[in-house]
Amino acid sequence: MNLEVKQDFINKLEDMFRFNQSNLNFGLYRVLNKKREIIYDFIHYDLFNIIEEAVGLDINKSEERQSFIYSHLLEFFSRYYDEGDFISQRRFKDGTYYIPYEGGETKYHWANYDQFYVKSSEDFSDYQFSTPRGEVLFKLLDVEIEENNNKGEDKEFHLIETPQIENPTIINDKLIVYFQYVNVKKAKQKKINKDILMKLEDIIINDSNFSEFHNLLHKPTKSALSRLEIELSTYTTKNTQDYFIHKNLKGFLELELENYIKNEIINLNDLDKDSFSATVSMVKAMSVVAKKLIEFLSQIEEFQKKLWLKKKFVVSTDYIITLDKIDDSFYPEIIKNKMQINQWRKDFAIDEILNNNPVDVDFLKNHRTLSIDTKFYDEVFKDKLIASFENIEEQIPGLLINSDNYQALNLLSKLYKNKVDTIYIDPPYNTDASQILYKNNYRHSSWMSLMADRINLGRKLLKRSGIQTTAIDDFELKELYSLLEMEFGRPNFAGIISVLSNPSGRPREGGIAQSHEYLLTYKNSEESKIGEFDRNEKQLKRYNKKDEKGPYEQRNLRRDGSNSDKEDGIKQWYPFFVDENTLEWRIPKLYWDDEIGEWRTHEQPNVHEQVIWPINDDNIEKNWRWSWEHVNRDRDEIYVLRQKSGLQMYYKFRPRSKGISPSSFWKETKYSAVEYGTKHLQKIIPRSVFNYPKSIHAVMDTLQITGMKNHDSVVLDYFAGSGTTGEAALQLMRKDNDNTVRRMILIEMGKYFESETKKRIAKSMYSEEWYKGKPKDRKGLSYAFKYQLFESYEDALNNIQFSNETIPTGQYKNKIEYDYLINYIFEYETKDSMTYLNIKYLSNPFKYQMNISERGEMTVRNIDLIETFNYLLGISLIKSYETKEFAITTTQDNLGKIVVSLEDGNDYKYKIIEGKIEDDIRVLVIWRTLDEDLILSDAVLKKVIQEYKIQLNNYNRIYINGDSSLKSIYQTEVFQIESTMKKEMFNMEGNI
Repeated sequence: MNLEVKQDFINKLEDMFRFNQSNLNFGLYRVLNKKREIIYDFIHYDLFNIIEEAVGLDINKSEERQSFIYSHLLEFFSRYYDEGDFISQRRFKDGTYYIPYEGGETKYHWANYDQFYVKSSEDFSDYQFSTPRGEVLFKLLDVEIEENNNKGEDKEFHLIETPQIENPTIINDKLIVYFQYVNVKKAKQKKINKDILMKLEDIIINDSNFSEFHNLLHKPTKSALSRLEIELSTYTTKNTQDYFIHKNLKGFLELELENYIKNEIINLNDLDKDSFSATVSMVKAMSVVAKKLIEFLSQIEEFQKKLWLKKKFVVSTDYIITLDKIDDSFYPEIIKNKMQINQWRKDFAIDEILNNNPVDVDFLKNHRTLSIDTKFYDEVFKDKLIASFENIEEQIPGLLINSDNYQALNLLSKLYKNKVDTIYIDPPYNTDASQILYKNNYRHSSWMSLMADRINLGRKLLKRSGIQTTAIDDFELKELYSLLEMEFGRPNFAGIISVLSNPSGRPREGGIAQSHEYLLTYKNSEESKIGEFDRNEKQLKRYNKKDEKGPYEQRNLRRDGSNSDKEDGIKQWYPFFVDENTLEWRIPKLYWDDEIGEWRTHEQPNVHEQVIWPINDDNIEKNWRWSWEHVNRDRDEIYVLRQKSGLQMYYKFRPRSKGISPSSFWKETKYSAVEYGTKHLQKIIPRSVFNYPKSIHAVMDTLQITGMKNHDSVVLDYFAGSGTTGEAALQLMRKDNDNTVRRMILIEMGKYFESETKKRIAKSMYSEEWYKGKPKDRKGLSYAFKYQLFESYEDALNNIQFSNETIPTGQYKNKIEYDYLINYIFEYETKDSMTYLNIKYLSNPFKYQMNISERGEMTVRNIDLIETFNYLLGISLIKSYETKEFAITTTQDNLGKIVVSLEDGNDYKYKIIEGKIEDDIRVLVIWRTLDEDLILSDAVLKKVIQEYKIQLNNYNRIYINGDSSLKSIYQTEVFQIESTMKKEMFNMEGNI
């Protein structure tokens, strides 16, 4: 009996269920490991019981049946599965594939069209973990960019081995191992990891300096992995693994299975009556087991998709605020904050203006464009500060978010729907210098999947009059054009601007040095209008004449240049009669002569009148710029001038507007990304990690013509990088000098968010010009922005916990139990995980905690449920009341009701905010610490409302955590936060 095909099939199943990575303890690997035994039993035993039942006899008695079923199962799943993903490969015949087509005029399709691209870029984060003897840090010092389109797996992690670097080393009791990420030939990371382990083990064992870390090499059993092996495998996999989530895996695989059976198994021409029944029986068995596997695999994929689409939590919220926006009463506390003052010294060089004087209240009053960072202050100070603002949204116009851009756009979707004036993005160009991870030669397809969903989410935030501009070069130009065409539609294409960004050219081996980039511009609707550039002084000097209608330029009415000859505009060939003395003019009565094709007149000029035709000094017949009807309609704009050559007809050329229309080619030196991008940024942040940021002028001009001229206009950049877009918005405020506020939303996932993106905006608020990291002037702006960290998809996975409600392994013996295993085990048993909003912990919403990854290390963090809820409901903040923390004493009145008094303490906490939803629905949100005694909690609530002097009837809706009696007392609609929040967090409408 041939069992090889059966074993090959089992091996493929183990691959699909990640058995070969069972040592990894993060993300999906950790989740699957929790159910490893149950999955193992299913694919090794239970699945074959299903096959036998489907066949109707003992499959082991028929080698032919075994070979048929297992070989086709293996062929089918091998065809579509590869390294964690399922990719459409529906074949018409060998080498020819189908693609789905709905009958439209055009079809944009790519290999990963139906998948979410989950990892947006190589992480390359340092990796740190704790041991009983001390901390261990894996640190990446060198990343070699791929060349010649090498595949991603050709780059691997290696130990750095140079005489200049001691590797490994111990610094401040921390074991540090230095890595490089470089190109290799015919080597895989697993093999390289074995070499790394051998070297590290040899050093740790034989060098007494590392004796404290011998425990890293300990193996609990002979077959187990050491801690060092596990952590090294996790580090190298986590930093390089790219993966997708299928948007509808079950529907996709079931359709592919049907196609596979019809086209590649059941061939009616080859079947006779005797073999038909047996073949159908085996096909049935193969189909049954395939569908069971599809259901199980789809359960895992749907589990991932739910976590991906889930609106993520806000982890932390802080603010950068200029002093002029802060009441003077806060100044005494600010000057006591040493971290704040040190930050001013470092970033704003205040020692140069202190003149050896201390930082006191008077100094703050005289330098009100200095900004504070609330991360340096405690929660009490921050809460009081924010509570001091009326109309918070107006006072804090900026928003910076440290998050994967898909997750950020997803959470912002309600609050900023139809509120953004312009989107400017500079996504990764996917060239050798900026490529994203890809595999299976699907480099462009992966990039398109990355971009497609983000473009779709971003557009939902645009106003109908909004405009999106996307920077790109030749490498992904046609792919980006297809995506934007698919999203915005051809009628909304506004044009492509070619920018001379690198005049000297970027060398290409065997190709033409590229000196330009493109700005693809799309309108959101027919209401969108491309703006104009302001005219410069040189252009304005042309309009040196002025009358009651405004400035104008004198221009000859006779056309010159192209299309100026008589035959080019024969209907604009007609005479003027001009009085030689008074210079008064008239056009005689004209009629059209069809025979000669010209205007004719029967009138003759008066004795003092001269006839003027559009004939130039070389006696060449031309035509007039205006028709005679136009001339008669705008008579006041036409006049006669005496010239050496005689009388000439002139008209007043007026600027159509205060600006000029942008052209499709921007070639001025100010657009150089070297001079006004790289060098400009290095003046602000001398050791910036960004090599090729955009010219600040290119971005400013783009914003100016795409919707950033008006007060409170909003720009969104969800590939914010170093923050060029944010600085450009601030520079436009300076340029206008009329108190026009530009609002910005910048989203950046990089670990440089704090050191580059945020810092650049804060510095740009303080000064217009910088040199070597110091301000050349102190022309500060009055501005403020909120900056936040969002939960990541990896955080969501890492906070998944299983309950103990599972059926014990080996007990899946009937249909209900199989159905539970295949379809529900992951979602049902993880439903109480913190990442899903475990509502029992909302009795104290201020202490809701999750494990959040920071610099490679998991830390327990309080989650900002208040900000998360505001985003989920789309609440525009009006006022945040000062947080109350207190203890209580209780008595009873004559009727036996509880009477509450508030006292100093911190047993209870209340946070109340008011805002608007959809611009006209006034809401009040009450967050509170709940008591187990609901009656007591209600009594405390009423007392707090009394203390705040809040009129609840002034609001259309009230949201409050926990049960309360508000609904029975007030006419206002009252909703429970827990159920509302959970519903909105998993509202997936429009995201697939």
